[in-house]
Amino acid sequence: MASNKTKIIFIHGWALNGGVWADFVGQLLALRPSLDVQCIDLPGYGYSVSAQGADSIDAMAQYCLDEVIAPAIWVGWSLGGMVAMKAALLEPSKVLAMQLISSSPKFVASDDWPEGVDLATFELFSHRLANDYRRTLTMFLLMQAGNSTGARALARAAHESICQRPNPSLETLSAGIRCLAETDLRSDLFKLKMPIHVISGLRDRVSKPVSSVRLAAILKADLAEINSGHAPFMTDADAVIANLVQLIKRVSDEH
Repeated sequence: MASNKTKIIFIHGWALNGGVWADFVGQLLALRPSLDVQCIDLPGYGYSVSAQGADSIDAMAQYCLDEVIAPAIWVGWSLGGMVAMKAALLEPSKVLAMQLISSSPKFVASDDWPEGVDLATFELFSHRLANDYRRTLTMFLLMQAGNSTGARALARAAHESICQRPNPSLETLSAGIRCLAETDLRSDLFKLKMPIHVISGLRDRVSKPVSSVRLAAILKADLAEINSGHAPFMTDADAVIANLVQLIKRVSDEH
């Protein structure tokens, strides 16, 4: 496959939509203008607000697969990474490679997975989003940006891009939480043989950084640890883009 034909699929995280990728994609295309980029809104979110399937990782993955015509490199953030992995398990011919950002094979903590998190905080966050989506989203994005002036400006720009698309309903947000609570991909990941890069934010306060480390070990994937929060593609775009370009080159060389 020639590098100038490479297709990249971007899958957003829970509660947001494809608008969160706007600035990152702009930077990527400035460097690689020939890339064919597609940002998919998961069912129930953004432009897919009326679509069904927000309550199941299988349904979300199948929805994305139906939106993708040609084999592509998939970039998934947080819940989007879980969706990308499930898509690769369901239809590996459409997934040439994956970059998984701040993601995990199992989001919720259990006796055999202490790397997970407690969902109670997300349930409260879900209700706050339903009551005042714009303000709660602003707080969340600024929390990811930290104290960096540049990153906070990008967070505000991401907020505007996200809010240009329809807001998810409380039902969709709650379904997403149930999906996070129920999904456990660990036992199937050995089946994935495509090139995979895992990005971990060392200061991630949403998903424990160690969960990405464990994910990379399970997948036997390349791991890049960045001194960032949960959204390194927003705060440290250069590092994430450099990693993605390596993946693109690897796929190009193999095809």
